[in-house]
Amino acid sequence: MSRAKTYSLSARDIQKSWHVIDADGQTLGRLSTRVASLLMGKHKPTYSPHLDMGDFVIVVNAQKVRVTGKKLDDKIYYRHTGYMGGLKETPLGDMLQRQPRRVIELSVRGMLPRNRLARHLLRHLKVYAGPDHPHEAQVNARPGPVSRRTKPRPRPQASAEAAAPQPSATKPRARPYLEMFTRPLHQNKLRLPFDAAELAGNFDVHAKVAGGGVSAWADAIAHGIARALVSYDEKLRPAMRKAGLLTRDSRIKERKKPGLKRARKAPQYTKR
Repeated sequence: MSRAKTYSLSARDIQKSWHVIDADGQTLGRLSTRVASLLMGKHKPTYSPHLDMGDFVIVVNAQKVRVTGKKLDDKIYYRHTGYMGGLKETPLGDMLQRQPRRVIELSVRGMLPRNRLARHLLRHLKVYAGPDHPHEAQVNARPGPVSRRTKPRPRPQASAEAAAPQPSATKPRARPYLEMFTRPLHQNKLRLPFDAAELAGNFDVHAKVAGGGVSAWADAIAHGIARALVSYDEKLRPAMRKAGLLTRDSRIKERKKPGLKRARKAPQYTKR
């Protein structure tokens, strides 16, 4: 008597595709369930819940997603700063104006399992507020197997000399500052160095920021513009300092106090 063997999908047999979904006019919940199903691979007959066999999903026009009822005012997003009394509340309507991509990411994350695989699947979700996306090459390519590294990645070697920058084959997509910084507070902060120097409209600024949030980006770019203007013309230093753009970074370690090992470190007393 012959016994049929159960088919088990192997990692080398996984084929991944790219899907583009337009969120214009779609309901948030219906859209999120469809995206979560594509990320997990439930639309494939070889679905295996323990494997990363889902596809890549690109969501465009995230700021035009639709919700029913009074969810724009009633649905609240909570976050905590970590300090006492630091609970922050953001309605869905404000979140769609400030960070529309975050709305869809949080909705899809709530529909995935709570495990390590789900956190990995979220990296395959690309959400954009407008109708454009930089993944045309991947969308038009034929589906293929997932590439696996056969050799371990070499560890970086520490060197005393700074290595020369290598030309990159692909450059990150440049975004205008009005698209990155939607709040007037951040836009005014970026224009402050030029307004203080009375040089508005005379320079083009190209900045690259990483880490932190939008407020930290605005502070860092404004500080960099102020320092660049001072390097361009030393006579602009008083105007930059008066505008508060050349202040010392509070994170720099303070000068050592007499009798202390370092700044703000009290001496240790023995317990005996």
